Amino acid sequence: MSKIDFEVTGMHCDGCARRLEKVLLKKPGVREAQASFADKSCVVTVDEGQIDRAALVAAIEGANFQVTGERT
Repeated sequence: MSKIDFEVTGMHCDGCARRLEKVLLKKPGVREAQASFADKSCVVTVDEGQIDRAALVAAIEGANFQVTGERT
């Protein structure tokens, strides 16, 4: 498993963060998703080889949020 920490904009409240988590948790290979409205971030734990960064970004952007980068 690995963790990916995305910088995400477009969240307007904690409800948006919860919605983003639900969207990501529906994706095969996603074990955990923790979005933070306050930090403008989303940390996703994935099974390596099950889902890639591009699919995660597509899911985030498909939920009407924007990925502005990754935190290290």
